[in-house]
Amino acid sequence: MFATHIYLHLILTMFKYSVVICVMAAALTAVLYHNIVNVRFPTLLEEEAATDSQHSIAIGVLSARGNDAQRQALRETWAGYITNHTKLRDQVIVKFIVGNEGCDVPREFLEDPYSCRSIALNASGMDLASEMVAFNITKTSSAKTCHQDSEVLNAEYYGLDFTMNYPVVIKKLGLHDAMALYKEKCTVTLYDTWSKDQIIQVNFSTRDSGTTEDSIMFKNVEEYLFPKDFHGTIVVGPIRQYNPALLGVGANNKQHTFVMPNNTNILAIKPFQRKAKTDDFPEEISFPNFHFFPGNFVFELYQPEEVETLIASKGQAEELLLESNQKETQSLRDEQQEFGDLLLVDEIDVYRNIPNKMLQFFHWVIRTSAAKFIIKTDDDCFMNIDNIMATLEDVEISAQSRSWWGSFRTNWPLDLLGKWAEHDYPAPVYPAFACGSGNLLTRDLVQWIVNNSKVLHAYQGEDVSIGIWLASILPSYVNDRRWACDAICHRDVFVLPEQSPEQLRAVWRNWIQCKDPCACHNDKTQN
Repeated sequence: MFATHIYLHLILTMFKYSVVICVMAAALTAVLYHNIVNVRFPTLLEEEAATDSQHSIAIGVLSARGNDAQRQALRETWAGYITNHTKLRDQVIVKFIVGNEGCDVPREFLEDPYSCRSIALNASGMDLASEMVAFNITKTSSAKTCHQDSEVLNAEYYGLDFTMNYPVVIKKLGLHDAMALYKEKCTVTLYDTWSKDQIIQVNFSTRDSGTTEDSIMFKNVEEYLFPKDFHGTIVVGPIRQYNPALLGVGANNKQHTFVMPNNTNILAIKPFQRKAKTDDFPEEISFPNFHFFPGNFVFELYQPEEVETLIASKGQAEELLLESNQKETQSLRDEQQEFGDLLLVDEIDVYRNIPNKMLQFFHWVIRTSAAKFIIKTDDDCFMNIDNIMATLEDVEISAQSRSWWGSFRTNWPLDLLGKWAEHDYPAPVYPAFACGSGNLLTRDLVQWIVNNSKVLHAYQGEDVSIGIWLASILPSYVNDRRWACDAICHRDVFVLPEQSPEQLRAVWRNWIQCKDPCACHNDKTQN
């Protein structure tokens, strides 16, 4: 009996514990089921955003592939200070924005030092020693009716800009024969665009029209040598408002087509027209859809045998450049492996592509971080991140305030020549834009740019491009001279541009020693 009692007690005890275990298992299963059913797996975007979500500020430093000395100077100064600072490195992230591809056009075949456009001659079937006509005009059979043109009403003198990609000798100036309908004297003048000095001038009239060749009246001029990269302007006038020539109609009332630029690559024709009411150098710029330009000239290549030698060397020059670019790419990979602070964007690394480099940085910021503020600077700039962050708390800028904080240029005229030449923006001045040395954008502005990036046109620089883009939504411009535009040093500057690696280190030493980047002695002088 006793054994039977013990056996029954054990069975009952095991049953109670089994019930408890089952209840616990059921409860645990219910909890797990609830969690599994209601779990929200993060999107890829959210996973990437979580990577650097602790950073409230993202700093993009525009840098060129070969500027490793500049980047190293920043790592040894303010960028390294951020990385090594216990608190700052959790708040601020710094990335050098570098194009992952070098230009594959040898320097001697570049249209200019700022782009990757080739001016290699299309010499197939060409006699390089022969005379050539600058602007090609092709006759067509379609008739065109004369009409009043609003562009014509505003001017009497018209000019066209061009650049010599190779040294040439100009031998003749010409005028379209449609001008034979015009009873007054007409002048063709060639100017130096930079100096606006008159170099060659020829007068045409019904009594003295010169020699006609392929619908162009030409007159010989004293031969003049124009070097490579010469910027010239050819001006024709006066042309009255109903002159058929300006409307693309020849003497036989047939339309003509103006081919621009010359397909030999010897000249680069600018995509705008100048105009004026007087015979002075025409300053006013317009972007008309004109049919052709009535002026012309004839030239010969200077020392064509040297040009032939240059063309023959093109293949070898391209091979050497390819090898150099490959070494540079490997060097960048090694640098990235060592420091991890490069953002290699999918762009050819030339000046004209800087706006696209910035766009890719903005995409990276929105995709990979929750940064509230995005700062742009260059690799030749000192930056005082402590002053920026301290002031940021006082200027009442929030991540959603549509604020642009910098030192702004207003009514800034477009350049038509040189590094900052702009041929696409159809206005004489830019909208307000911040100096490229350094400025801050709130996240909502960067988000707007990213959302619309597929339809945004890249202009000649990142600063003016951002200004044009954001003008359409009218951001809050916070103008502050401490975002310095030049190398004139002040104690309270946020950024100081145009510094060599040695200058960056010297400015940083000053700031570390006495919190004054300009100097650390009583008789302070400008840097």
